[in-house]
Amino acid sequence: MHVDYQDLGDVCHIKAGQIMGKKTIVKNPGEFPVISAARDPLGFVNQYNTEDPLGITGCGSIGNITWCEGKYFRTNLNLSCVPKNPEYLSQRYLYHLFHEMRTD
Repeated sequence: MHVDYQDLGDVCHIKAGQIMGKKTIVKNPGEFPVISAARDPLGFVNQYNTEDPLGITGCGSIGNITWCEGKYFRTNLNLSCVPKNPEYLSQRYLYHLFHEMRTD
């Protein structure tokens, strides 16, 4: 069996969220979790910027794999990873693959 290896950037859209400071969280309380570099939300705000569930932290708890369903605010310390062709590659598969690849 032949397996073609491809760079993650060739099969997925990878992008960072937006900056969200603690002061902004306090001043804008709401229902949407703020997902950053930790496993738990930093807080909850009144705006969201994504619904993509799969995230990879690039700072802090580097390499932490997050799965957050629904609307939430992704910070610049958490990268989204969305397959370019979801019929070929699923986010849920990537989530489990990334967990298996971790070298804690």
